[in-house]
Amino acid sequence: MGLLLASPTPAEAHIEPPTLQQRALAISHEESFNPEIVLNNIDTETGGTWDCTLIGTSGEKGCLQLMPDKWDKVDPMDFEARS
Repeated sequence: MGLLLASPTPAEAHIEPPTLQQRALAISHEESFNPEIVLNNIDTETGGTWDCTLIGTSGEKGCLQLMPDKWDKVDPMDFEARS
């Protein structure tokens, strides 16, 4: 007879939050952007770090390195921001 293992209760289950890459893919699909372009842009703009807290030498911010004065309705440091 096989060994029966109890399933974890909801309180014991550990669910990992989506990765930044997974969130970028989901947002790309929601906003009808080409996900390959979005992922490659973030990878390039962050030097492969995917660090959305980066501030460039000219003041550009976030994963997409947006210029804040060009995007006054969106916080470039907030990856989930929508205009």
